[in-house]
Amino acid sequence: MIVPIKVHYATLALFALADRSPTDDPLSLRSISEQYDIPLPFLTQIFQQLRAAGLVTSTRGPAGGFRLARSATRIRIVDVAEAVGFQPDLQGERLGGAPAQQLLANQWLKIERDVFRSLEETTLHDLLSQRTPVATMFYI
Repeated sequence: MIVPIKVHYATLALFALADRSPTDDPLSLRSISEQYDIPLPFLTQIFQQLRAAGLVTSTRGPAGGFRLARSATRIRIVDVAEAVGFQPDLQGERLGGAPAQQLLANQWLKIERDVFRSLEETTLHDLLSQRTPVATMFYI
């Protein structure tokens, strides 16, 4: 399964929101765009979909921006993917032909189902807990 770039960017942007303290100011699309090198017009479109899906909330004004609408433990990666329109074809095509073709097609379908199951089971919080801490360097 190849993950569409829109799903990748949406997940990355929500990861940025999940990485912030709930008491922090909302995060602007411009700062997400600059930090993760996501084109701002594309990010704006993605956030319209994320907001419509109830995954983010927005605050207007000079200190405005976006926050997660619910806890990172309650946002699954599949929720993000579906919010931006990704619907994998888990039915598979019925291929005729040689048994080897059928065998291979069934294997690809099994792999796709396994990946989709992983998307259903993984939350933003899970992703945050897998990251490697950045070493802090102090200068005197």
